[in-house]
Amino acid sequence: MQQKYILYIAIILTAVFDSLSHVFSKKYIDSSQQKQYLLMLIVISYLALAALNIQIMKMNKFTVAYMLHTLSHVVVIGMVAFIGKLYFKEKYTNKELLGLILGIASIYLLTHHHH
Repeated sequence: MQQKYILYIAIILTAVFDSLSHVFSKKYIDSSQQKQYLLMLIVISYLALAALNIQIMKMNKFTVAYMLHTLSHVVVIGMVAFIGKLYFKEKYTNKELLGLILGIASIYLLTHHHH
């Protein structure tokens, strides 16, 4: 598999595990019993996130890896917004949706290398 596809997968998984950690955190806080399994899922999500960030760092210069990590948060916002809308019944503005699109475009520009 080409290195750029591995990088794309790592960025997507970073966003997925980061989103999961936020969802598990919200469910933990909203739970009347604050179930311990949710706390364990939060920790596992953050450990997976750390491992993926290390993989991204191995494949890029430090500044680019940091920027990709930072920009992946834009994808996380989109995923969490989608989950929030469907699961938690939250509402979002057009400006917030535009920000998501611009974030995805930024990730593409930083990961697509022209030869």
